[in-house]
Amino acid sequence: MRTRIAIASSVLLIAAACGGSGGNPLNPTTPGPDGSGGTTQPGGSAGSTTTAAPGGPNAPVPIQQGLATFDAYVFVTNFVSTGPEPDQRSDTTIRTEFDRTSDSRIVVTDTFESGPDLDEPAESRQRVLTVGNETCTDDGESWTYDSSTSQEREILDLALGQMDIVLTPESPVEIGRGDFAGIPAINYSFTPAGLGAESGAVTDVSLAEYWVSVDGNVLLRYDLVAESRDAPTDDPNTKVFYVEIHMELVDTIGPGVVTLPAECLATAEA
Repeated sequence: MRTRIAIASSVLLIAAACGGSGGNPLNPTTPGPDGSGGTTQPGGSAGSTTTAAPGGPNAPVPIQQGLATFDAYVFVTNFVSTGPEPDQRSDTTIRTEFDRTSDSRIVVTDTFESGPDLDEPAESRQRVLTVGNETCTDDGESWTYDSSTSQEREILDLALGQMDIVLTPESPVEIGRGDFAGIPAINYSFTPAGLGAESGAVTDVSLAEYWVSVDGNVLLRYDLVAESRDAPTDDPNTKVFYVEIHMELVDTIGPGVVTLPAECLATAEA
């Protein structure tokens, strides 16, 4: 049986992948003063709009809203959870590359799972390549081709645009400034609240910090590493839960023009 932590990770990562419909479901729906949509950099040009972060003035704006300010990007999300069994582990990484100019997207999902319910550890990789209204999916064994009409794409993008990830770090404290992915940024640390409050478990948060752009509070990097245990570490019966969350804007240069593989296109003609 999958743990609730693993299930939560799947929900988080599905949202972080920004869907697979083909266009950019992250396009802002509120036009700027000149009638345009997003900007190439956070808050960088006329027509951009500014929205306060739900978690407070120092919290990141919702992730999809932030990514929508870029015409191109590479964004990587990783979620790791272990426990309560020693060999129980779930590790998922999603790398999303997007380019608005070429209307292209590449999403690569790597997963690893192990635990008492599995005979052996399971690893998988899925690649989804999208250009315009055409999508090719590689599950590691074969390609699958799919296409949508503009109407189908619009309604799916509308639905995806209603979902986002909102981070609400508790009591963030500025710990530094600098450039991240070439963008002026602020580095904050924060202290997660509520751990062990009801369970009485011993908890340890070894890393809790994030970077946001100076202009617009766009999330550029997020790292959280935490552990919870119900007894001393040297007790063999101790139940230990461990979780890592990492998100990072790797680049503001996307994949450019994506070419759909011939073996995928052949399945559409068959």
